[in-house]
Amino acid sequence: MKLFAKNKTQALLAGGLGVFTLAIISLHAYQVQDLSLTAQVPTACFNTVDDDGDGKVDAWKIVKSKSVVPGDESGSVGVISGDYAYYGTSSITPSIVKWRLSTFTKVATLALDADATNDGFMDAALLSEDGQTAFFSFQLGKVIPIDLTTFTQKPPISVPVPESGYGATPLAVRGNYLYVGTAGGVSVPGIITRVDLSGSTPNAVLYLNEGESMLPFGFVLDGQSLFIGTGDSPAQLVKINLETFTRENAISLGIASAIHSGIRSGNFGYFLGNGSLAKVDLVNFKTVKVKTISWKITNIGGLLLDPLGTYGYFTENRTDSTPAKIHAVRLSDLSLTKAVAFAKNESELGGALIDTVRDALYVHPAKYTSVRLVKIALNDRECVNKNDISEAN
Repeated sequence: MKLFAKNKTQALLAGGLGVFTLAIISLHAYQVQDLSLTAQVPTACFNTVDDDGDGKVDAWKIVKSKSVVPGDESGSVGVISGDYAYYGTSSITPSIVKWRLSTFTKVATLALDADATNDGFMDAALLSEDGQTAFFSFQLGKVIPIDLTTFTQKPPISVPVPESGYGATPLAVRGNYLYVGTAGGVSVPGIITRVDLSGSTPNAVLYLNEGESMLPFGFVLDGQSLFIGTGDSPAQLVKINLETFTRENAISLGIASAIHSGIRSGNFGYFLGNGSLAKVDLVNFKTVKVKTISWKITNIGGLLLDPLGTYGYFTENRTDSTPAKIHAVRLSDLSLTKAVAFAKNESELGGALIDTVRDALYVHPAKYTSVRLVKIALNDRECVNKNDISEAN
């Protein structure tokens, strides 16, 4: 039974945002995540839990925990829509597990058609703009739409895969189109496929340039431009014009290593590589700041956006009995500020989602064959400094 990806190329994931905010973390270093819309600043404090009895609203701590069945109830990719989280599992028979967040309980499991998935590894998930459809993708060029209102599988979508390539990363949904990226092999450009959702069929294909082969994530600005991060080294950001479906330009992010995740807050994009963070002005399409992460932090996972747009979060997985951690980085100056550590021997983290309604992060810490689903309260929304919110942009 496969619990999490053991091959780094298998752990290339992608995330997205429709009307509901979501986030994804992979277990290992290469991951994708993106939020296509600006985080909304709430006017009220939704996080009113005081589980530790200190008389204060809990923030930046674990507030709920539940043991789950490895592979059958846990997953490495997923989405949140309304009161439910939908995780794609890594069990022998791929399936989607539905969790109700308000009660922290599993309510249903949907087994996927094995023929439709091509027996490939499930490596990405994306939510539609209306929050009613989730797209789960597989390495062998398949995307499986799930109708969340009926919790049923729709007909699979097949996309072209480059020579020596792999994967199918759903990058963005805009209007009636789904944009899917597939990675090329060495020196083989990646492909962006535009899928007409009215018929679930590809209607246009765009080949990128040499050196733009691995496509771990993407997000959209103002509905007109699709920004795609490349997993190649040195790291690049590619800009696609959605109206003409053409490649406009590309810039270096100033990071020597490949980037594996990115988020958007306002008109700025934030990108995480192995050991470095970069901030990009998306309107003027230029890198404005690059910062090195502490050399003590290794095995870095995906970058996630805080519900208030003030912080980014990323995972640190371990190869020994040292607890894995989730770190917070302040987006205004790219400085590390705080971390949550898990239990001893819980050295790996998988399947993290950010929930803007409950101001929480859900993640699966794993210890040997034991897995938990954990809820982390992120902010006391009434106590956040408003200046910190504006600084992030």
